[in-house]
Amino acid sequence: MRTPLSVTLAAAAGLLAAAAVPAAAADADETLEFITTNQVMPMAKAIDGIAGAHPGTVIEAEMEEEDDSPSGWVYEIEVLTAEGEVVEVEVDAVSGEIVDVDQ
Repeated sequence: MRTPLSVTLAAAAGLLAAAAVPAAAADADETLEFITTNQVMPMAKAIDGIAGAHPGTVIEAEMEEEDDSPSGWVYEIEVLTAEGEVVEVEVDAVSGEIVDVDQ
């Protein structure tokens, strides 16, 4: 008896999704460990720190690993400018230093 293709694809998708859950959990554990063992500045302080150089409306902000940052972690902050452009500013999560700007 042959298994329909849709059943096979559904089973494969389920296995892939199940494999992604531990990876996401590991990322969350790694982030939590960094936050609890380092002097991480609050995200709001990082956002306030860039307001003068990059005015606008913050539309997204997240913390992520970044090898080019002194601490290895940055706040990636997306700002919508008055001109309608989106600027991505990376701020070191410990020092507050702006490490990269993409316009």
